[in-house]
Amino acid sequence: MMRSNNRISDWSIQKVDENTFTGSQNGEGRIYFYAISNYKIKDIEQVKDDKHEVSLVDFLDSKGSNPLELQIGFSFVSIENAKLNLEKEMMDKSFAQVREEADHIWEKQLSKIIVKGGSEREKGIFYSCLYRSFLWPVLRSDVNGEYTDAKGEVVNGGFNNYTDPSFWDDYRNKLVLLEMLSPDVTVDIIRSITDRGEKRNGYMPTFFHGDHASVFVAGSYLRGLRGFDPQAAYRLLLKNATIPGRGGRPYLDEYIRQAGLQKKTPRMFLLGMSIKLP
Repeated sequence: MMRSNNRISDWSIQKVDENTFTGSQNGEGRIYFYAISNYKIKDIEQVKDDKHEVSLVDFLDSKGSNPLELQIGFSFVSIENAKLNLEKEMMDKSFAQVREEADHIWEKQLSKIIVKGGSEREKGIFYSCLYRSFLWPVLRSDVNGEYTDAKGEVVNGGFNNYTDPSFWDDYRNKLVLLEMLSPDVTVDIIRSITDRGEKRNGYMPTFFHGDHASVFVAGSYLRGLRGFDPQAAYRLLLKNATIPGRGGRPYLDEYIRQAGLQKKTPRMFLLGMSIKLP
């Protein structure tokens, strides 16, 4: 509970009843969990030394013939939503059934591209890479549509909320692949980053240096994707391109100064996509 790729500020874990425990971890946003065990829980205690602390869940009869199975629901909203996600997606399903359903989902997704020729090893490499290309961005909204927005408020935007793509280099390969194979997911990603941009600082989220989100959004629109608000997205991208500030393009003020550009640009075109704004 104390370890993550992000710095952990606080965490909790507690027993609810003889088969259930819950908790949360606050790193890059707080994540909640609701877990049900097939073994009864004796106790949960903290074991620590001068450097580390771990949570020890002690199960009764844990040396029985049946393997330990945990059904865990996660949520970035609340423990109640974590429980709801578990109930809607996995409750009353066996481990084998969940695994079979996951295999079916991935088989359907990966079969959108059929490879001919090549060796079995080369095919394995191709589909392994294709599988990994869909591991990010990830879904953050719950089965009831709720998610925690950029202001820290629990909202329901009427779409599946996703994390920001990596953007840097992804914009010209992996995100184009995502547009082709999962256009509905791509539309929700654009709606998600637009939502964050409007609520955070008025800039379209991007990553590292440059402004790769502009290429992603404009390319998606030009390739025929609809279902997001192009005017709302364009306003954010226009600010990215013309107004220096935290969250916009790095070193934009220096670029404008060196290029002799005026901050008030009469017309702005974004990769061939021109939108008349009110």
